[in-house]
Amino acid sequence: MNNKTVLDDIYLDVDLEEELDDYLLTPQPPTMIKLTHVFIVEDRRIESVFEEKISLNAGVLSQETLMWYIKKQQKQQEVKTNMHFKVRNMFLYNIDLGMEELPEWVQDAISCEEFIKPMPALDDITIEPTIPLFANMNSFYVMYEAALPNAKPQTRKHIKKNQKNTKRINLKNYSYCM
Repeated sequence: MNNKTVLDDIYLDVDLEEELDDYLLTPQPPTMIKLTHVFIVEDRRIESVFEEKISLNAGVLSQETLMWYIKKQQKQQEVKTNMHFKVRNMFLYNIDLGMEELPEWVQDAISCEEFIKPMPALDDITIEPTIPLFANMNSFYVMYEAALPNAKPQTRKHIKKNQKNTKRINLKNYSYCM
């Protein structure tokens, strides 16, 4: 009887390992993503980089949530550097490979550049399921550029002087019956 329980434990361990392998290699909907803010100054030098983890709702990063994080970081950076930054680009780096594509990627047949997706101007963003092994590598990037201080434009006033006398004519709307 004692041997039977040991064999049962071995089979149980093998089953758990197979289930764990299936879980680790099967794409799962993301629950969180890393949001990376990159601030660039005039001479194309990176001023600072901030990373934060944000929660997703059913794999979707909502427009409102993204706007809130962007405005928060813009204000913090403006206080820190005394410069205003505007959003320049946004893109998503998401390794959304399936289990069958993994060997091909390991052999460098799939370029990492294929996982970079430019994002449109602030829509709700659906993030594709990813293998849990790669979940920490996925990130949404927001690139900021320092806004140049606005110089006050010089305005010139032109006064047109009409040398001719003008005559004002008042027109009344008459309707004629035919």
